[in-house]
Amino acid sequence: MRKAEVLYGTMDAMCGLLNATHVKNIAVVGNGPVTSEQRDQIQHADRVVRFNALNNRLMQEASDVWIVRYSGKPPSHFWGLGTLDKGELVDILRTSQLVLFLGGPDPPRYIPMDQMLELMRKVLPDTPPSKLLQIKFERYRHVYNSVLSSSLTLEKPEAEPSSGLLGLLATLGCIASDATVNVYGFNWSGKAYELHFMEDERRIVSRLQRRYPGLQIHPTACAGNLYSCSEACDRVLYRKAIDGDNPAICKVRRFHEEHGRPNFGVLDSLGTSQEQTPEQLQSSAAHFRKSIASTITSQLVYKRGSNSSRMTAEVPNASVAQVTAILGPELVAAASNGPKQVAVKADNSALQSLFGYSAFQKSLRYGASLYLNKGLKFTYDKASRVLKVSGTYSMHK
Repeated sequence: MRKAEVLYGTMDAMCGLLNATHVKNIAVVGNGPVTSEQRDQIQHADRVVRFNALNNRLMQEASDVWIVRYSGKPPSHFWGLGTLDKGELVDILRTSQLVLFLGGPDPPRYIPMDQMLELMRKVLPDTPPSKLLQIKFERYRHVYNSVLSSSLTLEKPEAEPSSGLLGLLATLGCIASDATVNVYGFNWSGKAYELHFMEDERRIVSRLQRRYPGLQIHPTACAGNLYSCSEACDRVLYRKAIDGDNPAICKVRRFHEEHGRPNFGVLDSLGTSQEQTPEQLQSSAAHFRKSIASTITSQLVYKRGSNSSRMTAEVPNASVAQVTAILGPELVAAASNGPKQVAVKADNSALQSLFGYSAFQKSLRYGASLYLNKGLKFTYDKASRVLKVSGTYSMHK
């Protein structure tokens, strides 16, 4: 949706994430139920795009772009921001590298982003302005004419495209036509909001598949008609309902909804997250290293007149065990471990062992390349549970 009117930020912020050198597989995750197998596939994607109230996302699961739509309900004004509890909101804001705000066709729907930034900083004080992006759309006509170059026969004056369709179009507008995009949790069912014409949207996506051979639509569990695969859970509309839930679990969740749930997202001591097996730790470490490599490499951009440029990446909500697995035994042994943070400098040799030789370099014209200057610094803050990665790069001929 590069032709969409941008009200705050730049589409390059989103396209830079989705079109980075190491990104080969993007997961676009709707809010329908997903199977355990699909959940694992999503977790191992290079980039993950999610929507609104995150009905099927579990704590600490991957998310790079979080798309939220105007709801009209103050003070948050956007779906998701007003429905997640504080722990879940902290987790998704830390995990996602970009929050895309979808406005609507009428001017009152465009909430100033400085107001939203102030609100988000009450939850996560270090939220940078660069994490926010807001775009405008003009009902279906705008979507069809700017993206598909055709209105088909769908000029319904009162209809509005779904967040899922807009997010999918925004994703496809950023990437090459041969990229792989896997879509999960989309339902196109008649139970959607009455101004979303889901059968029409299904036809749009079918047409997009002809243009983008790598666009894969995965079947949604339970035919996509429920929030979960249990009618009882569906009546609760619980955000964490997943494939295989049973009424007993639903009763527990209903109790938590009515009497308050444990706030899993703001654990203030180390080692309190759910324990992982050694195999799970290594798998998540590989995913985090891939995300770090992709984020750092996407910032390798030639800047005229600049001898050295800085780049950063973050792994949010990480446990000590996860950080240990990410760094590996050699860097852990070399790290300084104080009461507040763990810090270590990894030279190019150590980075080669962890990430591979070409993970942090980019070739330019005429034999020039962009390289790291002196490796990368890893700093883990024990209070915020954030692993920060920083370094500088320059051009070499």
